[in-house]
Amino acid sequence: MQVSQGEYNLNVPENEPLRQDYSLDINPWPTTTIKLQTGEAMNICEVKKEAGNIFIECVRKALDVEHDFYDIVGTRVYSELFD
Repeated sequence: MQVSQGEYNLNVPENEPLRQDYSLDINPWPTTTIKLQTGEAMNICEVKKEAGNIFIECVRKALDVEHDFYDIVGTRVYSELFD
């Protein structure tokens, strides 16, 4: 596996609560557009359940990336999509 740093020091009990989901009663994310450095426009909007399969396929691609633990992070995000 190719990595950019040979060692990571991580205190799991300290960091795990930061990753945990929590419920908030918040308004939907407002749709917006930002201009990229290339001059192109990128639309940002809240993902709707109907788009879930497309999002799942995009995240699934990270499962096979053998660099800097993308596969581990991808697996975790992928599993949370089914939560």
